[in-house]
Amino acid sequence: MSEEAALGGNLSDAVRVGDTVRRRAGPWTPAVHALLRHLEAVGFEGSPRVIGIDEHGREVLAYIGGDGPTGWPDPMPQYVWRDSNLIAAARLLRRYHDAQAGFTPPAPATWRWPSNAAEVICHNDVAPFNAVFRDGELFAMLDFDNAGPGRRLWDVSMGIWRWVPVYNDSDPTVRDRAARVRLFCDAYGLGPERKEVIVALLDRQKAGREFARDQVARGDPGFAKIWSWFPNDSYLLEAIAYTKAHRDELSRDL
Repeated sequence: MSEEAALGGNLSDAVRVGDTVRRRAGPWTPAVHALLRHLEAVGFEGSPRVIGIDEHGREVLAYIGGDGPTGWPDPMPQYVWRDSNLIAAARLLRRYHDAQAGFTPPAPATWRWPSNAAEVICHNDVAPFNAVFRDGELFAMLDFDNAGPGRRLWDVSMGIWRWVPVYNDSDPTVRDRAARVRLFCDAYGLGPERKEVIVALLDRQKAGREFARDQVARGDPGFAKIWSWFPNDSYLLEAIAYTKAHRDELSRDL
């Protein structure tokens, strides 16, 4: 059966084979598969379904139909930035956090992303480029490869970074971004800890840069490809600088 490029796939060389997606596996795959099977068992519908491992050692997931914009080299479609999708992303993340409660990782569990706490199993890469849309509306979240134990606020801050988004481009304005930060927090149902979400975002951006640099140094082909698009850490360094410069404004409505 023929293979074709699947939704996203920048980091994992994902290909579609019939009704399945084949992706590069790693030491973290058994723990991630256990998590995905738990999500399926409790009825969470916003994540991939595990089929197994193929003869080439790749993980096999059920294909989820829809649109999966990557945002590079082509920009994200404008429908991604609708308020309805920002709200849907926050609510989907909250449902995921609720659904993972009660999950017991296999022992010993290997996770790709270094643990910074054990409040929840974070997705760690909540973003439009890891999402499936149907008719312009968010349907599911993809790419759990970076999942691992962490703080709930860590995942929320990642969602804010990518879905608001908090970048150094000129549109939307800082004021509009601050309103969308508030909207994301409200839709997620974040409590008083929302006051710390921009501090967490800055920490998350810095950690993301260090994680990416480490993966490139380890020879990860997916991260090496992404890194080649943004020489000298330019993309992440600019994002960090933007958040530092506007942290008070971004926190204004919280």
